[in-house]
Amino acid sequence: MKPAIKILAAMLFLIITGFSGGLTAQGDSCSELGTFTIENSKKPLISDARILKTYDIIYENSDVIVRVGIDDINRKCKKYIVVSGDFAVQYICKKGIFGAEIIEECYIEDGIPATDIRLNRLEYFRQKVLTQLPNSEIEHLKLISVYFPKLLPNDILLAKN
Repeated sequence: MKPAIKILAAMLFLIITGFSGGLTAQGDSCSELGTFTIENSKKPLISDARILKTYDIIYENSDVIVRVGIDDINRKCKKYIVVSGDFAVQYICKKGIFGAEIIEECYIEDGIPATDIRLNRLEYFRQKVLTQLPNSEIEHLKLISVYFPKLLPNDILLAKN
């Protein structure tokens, strides 16, 4: 019975998000990437057989799409799983702090990439605390849109065909 309910819930989620697609937010990335657009994703991230609310970040000067899945199973701690190609990191909102963390093992087991060889470690430690203000989900996505590219070498997101 449980698998049938999960499948039904997944189908309902896909139908709802499929019809509600489109622009969620826009802004300036403050980098060579130019303007960013945040849209509902048509390819959701999946964790522990749950479909995560997923957004795509699209940059004006890049063909690379950054996908952000929001895991809010724990109401006290919202996790933003950020994936671009074979690189992933998570941003976490807990105890009034929003900042970057290395991706947790449970997400790696679900097929989310774990390679952090290219991670800009200096920038990563700068991003451990991005803000202490309570922000909305959309504000967190905007912060990710601006700060996430700084974790990667410049040539990764700037590869525009």
